[in-house]
Amino acid sequence: MAKIVVIDGQGGRLGKLLVEEVKARLPQAELLAIGTNGIAVRQGYTTPDMEEASIKSLAVERSYLSYVLADSSKFGKVAAVTICPLRDACILTDRMPDEIYLSQTIIKEVD
Repeated sequence: MAKIVVIDGQGGRLGKLLVEEVKARLPQAELLAIGTNGIAVRQGYTTPDMEEASIKSLAVERSYLSYVLADSSKFGKVAAVTICPLRDACILTDRMPDEIYLSQTIIKEVD
C-alpha cells in the first residue's frame, strides 16, 4: 500500500514541542506533496515560517519522491527560510515563467 503525505503550511506557529512530536511520528512516504511561498534558483523552495520549513525539510528527506505544488506566482520569490534545494523535489505548476529552473529540477505544467 502506497503512503502518500501532504503537508499544508496553514498551521504555522505550532510550537517547538508539537513540531518535535510531528517530526518523531512523520511516516516515511513514497510520495510527498508540499506547498511553498517561494521558488528561486539559488535559495530553493522557501517559506517565512521556521517551523514549517523544518517539518517540510524532514519530510522531503524521508520521502521517496517529493513534489512541490505551486502556481507560477511563486517563481522568483524568496521567503526567509529554505525548505530544500530545487533538486530535491519536482514542481507541479500552472506555468513555468523561466526555463532556467529546468536545469535544477523536473517541472510539469498542469491545467
